[in-house]
Order: sequence, then structure tokens, then C-alpha cells
Amino acid sequence: MNSDISIRALMQIDRLQPKFAAYNGATVQGSIPLAGDTVLIGENGTR
Repeated sequence: MNSDISIRALMQIDRLQPKFAAYNGATVQGSIPLAGDTVLIGENGTR
């Protein structure tokens, strides 16, 4: 495990709008978000 990786930002989006849910669903791996869902988006980075 590389200890130089850190979380830069976390953002919670509540009640996704249909257009953003469709865009996000086209770009994510795993569970596809639906309109009205809540998502937590994190950004990882190196120092």
C-alpha cells in the first residue's frame, strides 16, 4: 500500500437530477446511479 496517496476532496450529491445521473452512469464502473439517488464522489491524489 502506497502511503503517499491521500483523499483531496469528498462531495456528497443528494437527489441526482436525471441528466447528471445518466452522464455519471455512463462513466462509472460498478453500481449505476439513478435519478433521485445520493452519491459520494471522492478525489484521490498523490503528494
